[in-house]
Amino acid sequence: MDKAQAGYVTGQLASAFVTATTHEDPATRRRAEERVRRWSLVLSGDHAHGSRTPVKGFPSWVTLDVARGGFATGEASAGGPLRPHEVRFGSRAAAFAHFLTEAGLAELYAMLDSGDYRIDVPEQGALLVVASLLRSGDRAAALEVLEAIGPFADRLCFTPVPDRPVVRAPDVVWRTGAGEVAAQLAARVENPRIAAQRETLTVWNPLADEFLGLWLDFDAGRARELLARYRELAARHTRSRKHLRRKENLYILRTAAEHAVAGRELTPRHAGLLRVAIASMTAKRGLPGSPAHTALRSAQARQAAQPGHHVLAHAVSARLGALDPCAGVSDVEAICAPVGGVPVPAPVRRLVRRATAGTIPELIAARVVPSAEVLARLTPQITSVVEASGYADPALMAAVYRAFRNRRSLLLLDYAHQVRIGELPWVAVQRPARPSARPETAWRLGTYYLTGFPGTITPNPLVSELSTLSPMHPWVEELAADIFMGGFSPTFGRAAALAGELLDGSLYQRYYDIEWKRAAADFAGYCRARAGNPRGTTAGNGAVIEQGQILTTHNLATLAYAVGAEPQDGWHAAAAGAFGTALRIAARPRSLRGGKDIAYAWRQVVFSLSVPGAGDPEEAIAGFHERLWSGPESVRERLLPAVAGLGRVASGARGGSPLTGWVVR
Repeated sequence: MDKAQAGYVTGQLASAFVTATTHEDPATRRRAEERVRRWSLVLSGDHAHGSRTPVKGFPSWVTLDVARGGFATGEASAGGPLRPHEVRFGSRAAAFAHFLTEAGLAELYAMLDSGDYRIDVPEQGALLVVASLLRSGDRAAALEVLEAIGPFADRLCFTPVPDRPVVRAPDVVWRTGAGEVAAQLAARVENPRIAAQRETLTVWNPLADEFLGLWLDFDAGRARELLARYRELAARHTRSRKHLRRKENLYILRTAAEHAVAGRELTPRHAGLLRVAIASMTAKRGLPGSPAHTALRSAQARQAAQPGHHVLAHAVSARLGALDPCAGVSDVEAICAPVGGVPVPAPVRRLVRRATAGTIPELIAARVVPSAEVLARLTPQITSVVEASGYADPALMAAVYRAFRNRRSLLLLDYAHQVRIGELPWVAVQRPARPSARPETAWRLGTYYLTGFPGTITPNPLVSELSTLSPMHPWVEELAADIFMGGFSPTFGRAAALAGELLDGSLYQRYYDIEWKRAAADFAGYCRARAGNPRGTTAGNGAVIEQGQILTTHNLATLAYAVGAEPQDGWHAAAAGAFGTALRIAARPRSLRGGKDIAYAWRQVVFSLSVPGAGDPEEAIAGFHERLWSGPESVRERLLPAVAGLGRVASGARGGSPLTGWVVR
């Protein structure tokens, strides 16, 4: 681990430690304690960070536990304590051996036939694949898998989890399963402030009325009874502290009664406070028993009797408990119907909506999928079906694929690529047919992204899915400025060449003043030159990476030209949407992240106006001017130079000072 990496890890460890020791929420502290443990493993382990095999003794196909930033902790995701379904065997080695016996293989065959299994980590699909190969007669391939995984039989879980299969339509996806949402709702507790308010309305306000009645017609015996009841209530009801505050009416009335019962004379100040308390209470609410007073207390009692949000959350959790815990919710309205006539509160409804099951366009329209990042997390549910269609057992391989896509990416150097699913031994031995639905699925995902999230960069997980579906085309990932080594993989050059084919002579080329031949001759060198040949600082690296994004269009040209995707409402609508994204970001306080995001959005504006057949850009630019002049001055100051510059280029000028996100000083 070099100095920069050690500094990052130490900072993350310190942050987690502070949260673990100071946060008021116990659940948050527990999560932070787990982060402290994992970051401590990263810092103390002798790991080769930056390598595809950072942990000694583990080949690249092993799914590793990876902390933020791509740092391996040294633990395997399929390792650790025995899982519940392994306990009956006593050890992992015994479980592995059992499933290679006649009885064990019969269990695996039954799982394959019924689909009654779940794969949480890719390794848990290995023995199912072995069983499938043996049943099909491919003994050599089965032995090849066993030879690869056998040395880890005592350390890693290769056995599937017995479970009911999730029935899903090919195009239906969901963000969160019903079981996860149910557990979160079941864990809800009453807000302490609401609990205190409820206690005040049901306990202390009625008692204050009784003390007021006492002083309107004082009786020593009644005073003693009330004081005894107060002490009993104070011992049982501790959520509200209102009755203990010296300036509160109940405190004044009670302490005056204590003086009277004890035969002690009130001080002039206390006597004055008592008179004021009695006068203010009767003036504000009327005498106890009066129509106005009775109506107020009745309304407060009804308010206090309403079930709290936590009670309603528990009721909704019980409804979700009747559903498949791993599947989404098809009828959110039914789950969130009123409970005993009481509407389900918005925070509970929002959480349930996260589990909505539907097609991606439906979820985007409903704002259940609010960002390209969330879209990227959902796409493996669709891609898995497509990629598994060419295998002998599509359901099994779809489950392995979904589990594989949950792997955290490693920090890699020297242009190394992440482990691909075909490198898993139990996948590599199979010879699937090429899925015929790949191109159409890539087109659909590209259209969803361009239509639903204009002005946002393609997230790396989405790039990974598109690369799987369309491996013959150049897809580029967003690079990290803090670990950038100064160069680019050959894919960037290919992506720039494709962009040049689409955009040669276009508004995009003229605005960014691009020489495609120079990009083809020396992509990295041209990026550095365009960035001003900065030093290898984070800002300098960021500027070079940004030029690479400009030259490649960061997958926009690949989507539009190679895949054929386009926004549902046309490119001018996409440009307007991307400009709207830039406006929203520009309205926030200035920050490095904000500047980068504005540059991403603006680049998509320029691209959308430059695609062949998009139409006259000057009309769209005039619309940008109108939106700027009708909005806040601070936003206009940030974006007007870019809009004006693009207008000049559209009118025939070349280049100028294009908007970029990184500034090198």
